[in-house]
Amino acid sequence: MADKEKKNRPITLPYFNHVVRQFDETFHHRIHEQARADGVLSRISSYIIHEGDSSKIIRNSDEAEATEMHEASATLDMKKSDVEHFTVTDAYEAIGKLAEQFRQHHSQTLFSTIDRVTQKTGNVVSGKGQPLSHEMLFEILGRIEQDFSSNSNQGDLVMVVAPEMMGRIEELREQFSTSPELQEKYKALMAKKYEQFRDREMDRTLAG
Repeated sequence: MADKEKKNRPITLPYFNHVVRQFDETFHHRIHEQARADGVLSRISSYIIHEGDSSKIIRNSDEAEATEMHEASATLDMKKSDVEHFTVTDAYEAIGKLAEQFRQHHSQTLFSTIDRVTQKTGNVVSGKGQPLSHEMLFEILGRIEQDFSSNSNQGDLVMVVAPEMMGRIEELREQFSTSPELQEKYKALMAKKYEQFRDREMDRTLAG
């Protein structure tokens, strides 16, 4: 009887702290990578604030603006039976689900911040219910401060539109490709933006 009870007794494995820690670090790292793997978030640099609970943006006009901190969280509901049979495949699926929640939060925070800042500075171009046009795009480009430090003559522009606008974007692209007048206007505008960039860089160098 004693041998039978001993045979049916559950086996307890030792707790490997370094393995658990390594898994935890890898798990969180992959969530962070997947949350920023594509879309506009993948084009934006990020950094970690190791101390304090705030930061600020210093603009070229020496204007300082405190950045707002937003808490992001993601949840994953699992049954006890799922945990007992958790596999590497399950871990990858969990990472994907958690990363998608963080991606949605980051995107919403990003665009709400952009809207708040542009409204505050008056740097908004309103179409007043009209379809997107080349004139609107040129006005938008004229208001944007561009960075050409990547040695690209196109600057660092990223355009984000709703999926339903892609048809109109394709129309404008086709019109632009067949219009020497629009192309010349664009080249002149970008040349002006590049000169503005050079002036800012020279001022920054002299000030430094």
